[in-house]
Amino acid sequence: MGLWAVLLNRRMLVLTTERLLILQVNSRQRLLHLKSQIRLGAIKKVQRGLFNYVRVVCHEGRAAMFMGIKRADKKALRQMLAYLRENCGPSEVLAREHLCAHCFVPITKICTQCPECTGEFKSATKAGLLSLLFPGLGDLYLGHRGLAAFEIMGAVFVWFTVQSVGFVEPQSHQGEVPPDPKIMMVVTAVIIFVFMHGWDALVTAYNGRKGLYPQPSSATHSCSS
Repeated sequence: MGLWAVLLNRRMLVLTTERLLILQVNSRQRLLHLKSQIRLGAIKKVQRGLFNYVRVVCHEGRAAMFMGIKRADKKALRQMLAYLRENCGPSEVLAREHLCAHCFVPITKICTQCPECTGEFKSATKAGLLSLLFPGLGDLYLGHRGLAAFEIMGAVFVWFTVQSVGFVEPQSHQGEVPPDPKIMMVVTAVIIFVFMHGWDALVTAYNGRKGLYPQPSSATHSCSS
């Protein structure tokens, strides 16, 4: 899961004279759906860490942390941000903003529809419920196909193993009452559902709130309107 987290959270930083653009990219540096920005006037401070990460703290209180930055790039980024912040005007927005994938209008909160172009976004709640129904379905809904395939195959293997073991009659010693295999299978199934399905639902919903995932059906409509 650590590898998938790195792939899902891969970002490209673009610094302009007015804002820091945060763009989701894949391993080939191609742009994906999630885009956001932090206005330079909204930045309160920039912190550095021991493990090549930069932490950008907004006046609103929240922070964006970027890891895996080379030492030279980290130093240059901090210096450029410090210089540009001194020469930029105040910002009315003091937090990180998401950008609509249809029209690129800044949106401060996660929503299901763009207030400007009415383009629709995918629901983090729906993604979580789909993963609760069966692991991987929520990530498939969000467009994380590789992760979804991995989770679906893993969940199928786990449930197939549970059903196979459930049909095996447990051995009992002399004088002991053997446990009911059906009860054992039900208890095991409940535990797997709570931990495997429940955990995947929480993680998927969390990933769904990291940005505005566009609905493919509304892309053409919103761009032409």
